[in-house]
Amino acid sequence: MNNVKFQFFRGDTYERLITITNWDKNIDSIYFTVKHKDTDKEPVLQKTLGKGITKVDGNELTSTFLLTIDATDTDDMKTDYDYSFDVEIISSNIKKTIIKGTLTLTTDITKTINEV
Repeated sequence: MNNVKFQFFRGDTYERLITITNWDKNIDSIYFTVKHKDTDKEPVLQKTLGKGITKVDGNELTSTFLLTIDATDTDDMKTDYDYSFDVEIISSNIKKTIIKGTLTLTTDITKTINEV
């Protein structure tokens, strides 16, 4: 499992490729889940296959997905705060967490109201 840090400006669209290697099973579901803390029950943000996650490439052992966080997804999230996130895949009845890390939003200067 990879431990990574995502950092970008609040209010920006963020895209990241997620490549899964050495996995010879069909991926039924993929979840990107963000929480304040690992132990929280409710996510602050969640993306799933077809709803913010798109398969862009794949073969017998490798699959690549595009994660897209829309500009408005982070409107109500804190800046300069380390959120916890993970990426989990499900194939048949097999669940596997492939990435775990932190997501930090940086304060943006230009707000939507200034984009005239």
